[in-house]
Amino acid sequence: MRYIFILAVFIFLAGVSTSWPGVKGPVKPDVNFFIAGPASIEDNEAIPNPFDNLELEAKAAAILDLSDDKIIFEKESGLEWPLASLTKLVTAVVSYDIGGNLLKEGAIIIPITSDAVLQEGDDGFLVGESYNAKDLEEAMLVRSSNDAAYALALWARENNGIYDESWFVNEMNMFVSRLGLHKTYFLNSTGLDVDDRLSGAYGTAEEVARLFSWLVKNRPDLITATSRPQITIYSVQGRKHVFDSSAMPIMRIPELIAVKSGYTDIAGGNLVLAYGVGPGHQFVAVILGSSYDGRFADALKLYEAVSEYVRSI
Repeated sequence: MRYIFILAVFIFLAGVSTSWPGVKGPVKPDVNFFIAGPASIEDNEAIPNPFDNLELEAKAAAILDLSDDKIIFEKESGLEWPLASLTKLVTAVVSYDIGGNLLKEGAIIIPITSDAVLQEGDDGFLVGESYNAKDLEEAMLVRSSNDAAYALALWARENNGIYDESWFVNEMNMFVSRLGLHKTYFLNSTGLDVDDRLSGAYGTAEEVARLFSWLVKNRPDLITATSRPQITIYSVQGRKHVFDSSAMPIMRIPELIAVKSGYTDIAGGNLVLAYGVGPGHQFVAVILGSSYDGRFADALKLYEAVSEYVRSI
């Protein structure tokens, strides 16, 4: 009987015999099934990186994912570049910290001096007018008013009994140093060019991104107004000022959190903005060294690339 059983097994493996219902032809064991497992599925085509071949006018750029503080895109992000009016973000922080709760509560009134009005640009401020400090901060960040920046820095010095202009700038430099931003430094509180070769402030795209990330997370009330296309403020004397955003082309971004623009002859066009892309995704984008209009075009390109990036993860 043992020999008969062994013979039957050999016959089966050779595929000589079959009489199973519904099966035609010889039955052969599926060797591939035991060796390779289920049939493999062809690999999907690689998903293209939305940042590949991205053409920007900017000399330097960076995108920071706020969820984990990681840079997901960079172009010369460590290049030291003039900051122009991005400087005013730190002017706002330092004056805010000096003013404390009184500034936050709207209890600080600041006069407009002749030196403030002499700053580059005409925002309609008049010598002798006075403004709530919070309103001046909004004018400085939304309109990028140099008059307002100078008035805030002057008040901060005099509030501490100090009349040396370098004191406030030193406070700005100490602040960024505490944040670990060692390639960011300031020569004045406005970011205006000192002369035709020297800027009022310098930094890198990555460090600006990290500064703005800190503001979004720790001082959101300072920069909330920058997401609006227009603000209205009143002097203590009752004069009304309506200021349009200096970053108007960016207002089309649906989930804009905050934005700050900057432009000087040396710096070219700069921009930093924070925005959401669907639930749970927020980013900071920085553009340095573009042109006046090119910075906005660059920012919108980066926004579209980030939107594709979010859809792919």
